[in-house]
Amino acid sequence: MPPDPTENSAAIATMMRLLAGAWVTNIIHTAAELGIADHFGEGPRDAASLAGATATHLPSLARLLRALAAIGLLQETEDGRYTLTPLGDTLRTDAPGSMRAWARFLLNEDGGQAWQALTHSIRTGETAFRHVYGTDVWTFRANRPDMSKLFDEAMQSVTQGANAAVTLHYPFEKFGWIIDVGGGNGALLLPMLERHPTMRGTIFDLPHVVEFTRQRVAAAGLESRCEAISGDAFVAVPAGADAYLLKHIINCWDDDEAVAILRNCRAAMP
Repeated sequence: MPPDPTENSAAIATMMRLLAGAWVTNIIHTAAELGIADHFGEGPRDAASLAGATATHLPSLARLLRALAAIGLLQETEDGRYTLTPLGDTLRTDAPGSMRAWARFLLNEDGGQAWQALTHSIRTGETAFRHVYGTDVWTFRANRPDMSKLFDEAMQSVTQGANAAVTLHYPFEKFGWIIDVGGGNGALLLPMLERHPTMRGTIFDLPHVVEFTRQRVAAAGLESRCEAISGDAFVAVPAGADAYLLKHIINCWDDDEAVAILRNCRAAMP
């Protein structure tokens, strides 16, 4: 039977929408970079006032605002002004569970350019990031404090909701000492320690990460029960804890490297 042209048209339309996702991601990334959502107060804003607030080219910003309205982040009023929708509100820096850092991270120098080498990676098996930058992603970030900071903020963006659910519902109270391997800025472990006042914790991560983590621990008033230790999980992790957490860590590595981390955790466990 010949192919049904109706079904073919539907498939083509679906593919068009999928491919247009790249445009949508760039639109959102640009809005996040410019901090547009942060400039909405109680009332609507017009393009001219937003262009002044963001130091942007008015005609170009006006087009971006209309695009943001088309994808549901803004709503355009009859007089040509704009208001934030609940979806757009997630890009405010101070919004609970703000996604602004994640939106900025996805297409920045760190997160975005390596994706352009995905074809090379699939053809050769070489890590795309190493192909583009000549080093692994963690070494790159260690030498770029701005990228490292944005990565931490992005990870906090995408995990805040999950962290709250995990902390609330998993029975962590049975553990006296927990080590968070690759725990970053403590976004998971610190709320856990606040919830369980007899628990102590260790955040284990790379040296350039724990410098900032120690500041977070001090700000939370948890220095007596939490320490941030630097090291290399490929070599060893601190031994003797009651539980070892690895959240969004194993997926960052090739298979052999992931297995090495898990073996070191197993060797450290009582």
